[in-house]
Parts: sequence; C-alpha cells; structure tokens
Amino acid sequence: MKKGLLVGLAVLGTVLATGCGGNSDTAAPQQNSTAGVTPTVTAETTPFATAEAAPTTDASSSQNQTSDSDIGEEKAKAAALEHAGLKEGDVTFVKAELDHDDGRTVYDVDFYSGSTEYDYEIDASTGEIVSYDSEIENYDIPAQTQQSGDMITADQAKEAALKAAGLDAANVKWVKEELDRDDGRTVYELECVSGEMEYDFEINAADGTVLEQGKESIYD
Repeated sequence: MKKGLLVGLAVLGTVLATGCGGNSDTAAPQQNSTAGVTPTVTAETTPFATAEAAPTTDASSSQNQTSDSDIGEEKAKAAALEHAGLKEGDVTFVKAELDHDDGRTVYDVDFYSGSTEYDYEIDASTGEIVSYDSEIENYDIPAQTQQSGDMITADQAKEAALKAAGLDAANVKWVKEELDRDDGRTVYELECVSGEMEYDFEINAADGTVLEQGKESIYD
C-alpha cells in the first residue's frame, strides 16, 4: 500500500511539474496603436477664383451727349426772316415748331408776307437754313400777251432766280430749264445745284417774277 501511495505522489509531482513548466509568461503581441484607425485625409482646399472686378464706369462719362443746344423759336424765326429779306412787322407767322428730319432736329417756320407764303426748315442746333420754299398765291397775271416775243428769255429767268437765291452764276450748275403752263400762265421751271444744295424755281415768263423757289440738300 505504501508502494502505491508513493507511485501516486510521484505521478502527481510529475503532473504539477509539467503544469508549471507550460505556464510560461508569453507577452501578448502589442497591438499596433494605429491599427484600425482611419487616417484623417485633409481635403485640399481649392482657393475660390477671384472674380475680376468689372471696370468702374463713370456715370458722367457714359452719359449720352447727343442732345444739341437749341437756338430757340425766336432765333429760328429771325434766321428765316433774314434769309427772306423781311422784317417781323411785315409778316404773319403761321407755324414755328420743332420737328425731326433726316435724323436732326429742325424748326418748321411758316409765314405769309402779302400774297407770298414762305416755308423754312431751320437747324435747331446751328440756325442753318436746311430748306426753304416760297410761293405766290392769288397772283394777278399782267395784262399782256404770252407770245414768245413778250416773254423774257431763259437767261433772264435764270438771272431772276439767282438774284432771289443770292447765288453767283459762276458757282451753279443748271440741271433743268423748261417752259411750262401753271394756273393759266407760262412759267420757266428751273433747277440748279450749288455746292451740296439743290435749288428749284418757277419764274413767270411774262415779267420775271419769282413765283416759287425752294432749296434742299442734294442728299435728301
């Protein structure tokens, strides 16, 4: 019995010895402190495009400067009267108003003197005479025959026309010259060009009276 007890103790000692030998302190592998941690990605910041500043416009410089100075109604009337060789006391004004013709502002001035009607277009900025026309109304035909021998010549009609328009014969080119009948009388219808202006006339063939005359730009 003692022998069996000794064998049992020996086996127990062996087991205990084996158990102690297997309980070695093995250090657990150190966990990587960065493992499993998602790295923070710093987004690259794209600088905003700097908007180009619009050029500053000076209001005063951009203001439309097309408005012309206006000579006024009275000066327009005076320009027409001076051209017609008349005084204000000798005429009756029918119209004097602003209008637009071929892109410019003009004064339309109409008046009567005796039996003659005058129509003028005056540049509202400069006072320049743009066009004019005069016409004798209710004209009494002189008591003389209209035979060719009693009529003035074409040259005499031209002289009367040039005198009425204040033109020099050396500076004009005649483009029309013909006899016609108007309101029961024989007339010369004349047209000429001087510079950039065109003139037209109706001359009484009996006595050289200028019945009608007009003026306008050759570009109209």
